[in-house]
Amino acid sequence: MATNGGPVFAFLSVDGKEPGDTVSVSETSVEAALEIHSLHPLREVEMYRNGRRVAAFDVKDRQGSLDLRSQIELPQDRPSWLVAYAQDQNGKWCVTSPIYFEPAKEPPDEEQVPLAWTILFEVSNASRFVHLRPQFFAHVVVTVGAGDRLAQVELLRNGEPLQTFRPADGDRLAEDRIPVTEIRGDYAEGWIWHPNREAPNHFQADVPITLSGWYSVVATTADGKKLESDALLYEAANPASHALAIANLVGPETKLALWGYGEDAPLADLAASPENGSWWYPQNKYWRLRTEFGDQHRDLGWPQEQPVTRFREE
Repeated sequence: MATNGGPVFAFLSVDGKEPGDTVSVSETSVEAALEIHSLHPLREVEMYRNGRRVAAFDVKDRQGSLDLRSQIELPQDRPSWLVAYAQDQNGKWCVTSPIYFEPAKEPPDEEQVPLAWTILFEVSNASRFVHLRPQFFAHVVVTVGAGDRLAQVELLRNGEPLQTFRPADGDRLAEDRIPVTEIRGDYAEGWIWHPNREAPNHFQADVPITLSGWYSVVATTADGKKLESDALLYEAANPASHALAIANLVGPETKLALWGYGEDAPLADLAASPENGSWWYPQNKYWRLRTEFGDQHRDLGWPQEQPVTRFREE
């Protein structure tokens, strides 16, 4: 479970199985048992299946130990998961890790298995260990579900391919460093496919960039599906060190988009004195988070509107 400090705790189980366990089910529903311990009066207790609320309990003003139960409907054509959430009247909350459910029978058609994918995309002039540098790099991470395979990944500038990566071209490692996620040292151009180039479902790359423009990432799966990130605007004339970051996560009935921007020391200071780039203290920050769970939507951000347009949905 995860909390923001307690003192409210939730213990979820289904047929003796607990969070982290996988349950093989042939029934259309299961009974979920929930044990709540709260020092202060409660505000709400809920259960979510695949991100959508499927149970809510009348617990207002109750405290101490509670035993709750609910019948949860399960889809029969795909895997699912269930979590429980509790919050007290002081705003302290607890959310359990998921219990996973696998249909006892295989889906009748692979086409019914929904596509799940992630694209993480950043442009910045920080080194691997967050030291500022004059050179800007695009950092790309693409992952699709185990049932899919990547056939191609493209870095686009103003809607046109700037660089195209294909598994048949193999990996390129600069100084044997893993692109994007290696911890120390400066970045250099490189890319890698995982678990191998014959059947990859994961890709990550570092690409140096110098030209202004709208940048985005497009991935193509082996069966022709197109997966496209949102776009960010890199302006070479920006005199400040800065980072622009995008995360797009898509799954069955779920979507998450995150945009972030921050500035630091002037680029001119880095050339004059390298020690000026020792740390990263973002200024002029902007961030936005959008989530979709079924028909439920939520937008958060600060400030609420972009002071300068640097991101757009594709």
